[in-house]
Formats: sequence, C-alpha cells, structure tokens
Amino acid sequence: MKRSYRLIILSFTVLLLGCQNTAIAPQLQNLLPNLERNVVRVDDFIMKMNWCLVSQNRTAECEVEITSLYQDKKAAIIYPKLQDDKGKEFRMKRKNGSVSGQVMVAKELYTQYLVVENLPTYTKRVRSVVGIFVAWDLRGHKIAEKPIVFSNIPVKLNHERVHAKPTPTNTKHVKPVLTNAKPMPKTTHQTGSLNNSYWHGKINPVVEIEENGGIRLWKNGAYLHFRDDGIAGFNWSEAKNYSYHNFNIWSQNGDSFTLTMSGAIYTFNIENNEGPLIAYLQPGGAFKMMLTRR
Repeated sequence: MKRSYRLIILSFTVLLLGCQNTAIAPQLQNLLPNLERNVVRVDDFIMKMNWCLVSQNRTAECEVEITSLYQDKKAAIIYPKLQDDKGKEFRMKRKNGSVSGQVMVAKELYTQYLVVENLPTYTKRVRSVVGIFVAWDLRGHKIAEKPIVFSNIPVKLNHERVHAKPTPTNTKHVKPVLTNAKPMPKTTHQTGSLNNSYWHGKINPVVEIEENGGIRLWKNGAYLHFRDDGIAGFNWSEAKNYSYHNFNIWSQNGDSFTLTMSGAIYTFNIENNEGPLIAYLQPGGAFKMMLTRR
C-alpha cells in the first residue's frame, strides 16, 4: 500500500512539473532573441535584412530596410556586428559613414547599408548580424533600446564585388564640335540683407504632441524684429515694444538665414526674402515655422 502511495505522489509531482514547463515555455520564448528570421520588430519599427554578400576582396555588405509604422521618429542600429560561419564576430559600420540616428517619416521605407572590410580569408558567409536598436522621439528623448539579431539572411544573387570598379567599355571618343553660340549672360544673385526687418512668425507642430502654453502662443504667432546686432526681438500681441534677449539670435549667410529662438533652430532659404519663408525645427523636424514679412 505504501509503495502504491509513493507512486501516486511521484506521478502527481511529474504532472505538476510538466504543467509548469508548459506554462513557462511561451514566456521564455518571448524573451529569447530572434534567431530564426531576417525580420525583426521593435515597438513600432519593422526591420528587414534583405541580403548580405561576402566579396572576393574580403569585404562584406548587408542591406537593411527600416520602417516606422505609425509616427515620425529617429532611429539607429548601433554597434552592429557580423557573425560569420565560423562563429567569429566583426564590427560593422554604415556605408555612408554616419554614426547618428536617422529621422524616419512614418510609413516611409529607409534603406541602410552595413559594411565590414579586411575579413579573414576563411569567412565565406554571413551567419547573422547583431546589434542594438535605439529609437528616439523627435524631441530627442530615448523611447526604445533593445538587442536585435538577424539570421537566415539571404545571400545577394548578384555576386559582383562590393567595391568593384565599373567594368571598362570600349567607347569611341568624339571630339566635341564647337559652334559660334552666343555665351549666356552671367547672372549674379545677391540676397538683400534682413538687417532691421520686421516679420510675423508662427510655429506649428507637424507630429502629434501634447500642447502647452508655449505651443499655443506660437500657433497664434509673434511679431519679430531682426535687429542689426543679430538679436531677434519679439512681441506676442503687437508690432512694437519688442523684447530682446541674447538667446534669441539670427544670422544670414547668402541665401541661408538661421533663426534661433530659445534654443530652437530654424534655417530658411531666402532666395525670395519677401516671404513667406518656411523651415523645420533642427534636428528632427517636429515643428514648422512660417515667417511673413510685415
């Protein structure tokens, strides 16, 4: 009887352990890195590693597409590393040399290229690409940071060398025929100075953002005076009695005009300086400013 009782207890214990493992397994699976696909999702971002190629000159290149599904944000894959078929890791970099995040408009597809040079001769294939995905809102606040893994990455079908020079072709050089065409008249363009000019400026958010008193004030606009010492004066209600502060400044360089109000920077093209002039907040473009000459 005792032996039967022990068998019953042992069977019940095994049953409980089996139920616990069944319940825990899906939770653990959600915490594991993505080791099965070349597509990764982090928050509202979808990333797809389209292909990788190891060329004969010991250089590897990979193409990744990134899309922000719902909102304009800034994102980057930092510290990317290539893992080859021998399990060795090699630090990668962006092909364009950029190291900062990229502003991504919602639902737009952005393509980046990751490269690594001077690979060992035994590296023939990219097993996976790992890195850390970081995202910020347009105000610069970090909203996501997560390790990511791309695996089962397709090999690029075009097996040309990544940095191969274009194939020379036999072309016949034809000497250009000179004609007696009249030369185009030289044109010069000198933008007028904005010294001591008067404007009305409005700033509106271009993304969904919680409004505060400052945003509501700029939606209605302010009267501005660009003093000749580089200080920008403002008045919220009327075109006189301007307030001048050293942190509100303006500068002009040819057809480029930069206005900084309380640290917010807007750069305008002023080929037609009669306005209206439009510029977006730098960096990020979360706000749009419109200036109208008065």
